[in-house]
Amino acid sequence: MHAIKGMLFVFVGMALFLTVFSLFIPSKVVSERGIQIHATDERIMAEIGNLHNWKHWQPVFKTDSAQIKIKDGTLSQTASWMAKGKEVKINLYDRTPQSVKFTISREGELDIDNGIILLPVEESQSSKQVQWRAITHLRWYPWEKLSGIFTEKISGPSIDSSLQSLQQYLIKNP
Repeated sequence: MHAIKGMLFVFVGMALFLTVFSLFIPSKVVSERGIQIHATDERIMAEIGNLHNWKHWQPVFKTDSAQIKIKDGTLSQTASWMAKGKEVKINLYDRTPQSVKFTISREGELDIDNGIILLPVEESQSSKQVQWRAITHLRWYPWEKLSGIFTEKISGPSIDSSLQSLQQYLIKNP
């Protein structure tokens, strides 16, 4: 009985330590990647500003385009599909001549805010720096905050892959 109380004390102590430690971990994780693309603003925005065109370059849309349902609204576009038994949605809600803002949501998880912006490149008038930023919001739960440490390691490569695919598509289809 004494050993069980000791083990219980250790487990409660570890749980409290992890909870307090997780309070010092930020509740947002920012993943940002960029790539230089040789194309006009209009050409790049035609691809990133319309979810129907994402099947040309975005890896998930290229592989699962038959499953993805896109709805056009007056002010936004929404794409949805099932992944691992949960519905995933992309809501493209803000378009300007230089940027696109959208959220990615999945059942049971907080939304991921995304933005893609075009920046000028000083050396070249015909090239643009395409910058993609994803902000993942985390709940206060210790396991979620601790998993947030690895979020950038997971989302960063997928953003890189998408940007490289966009660059390759625009090179082949000017």
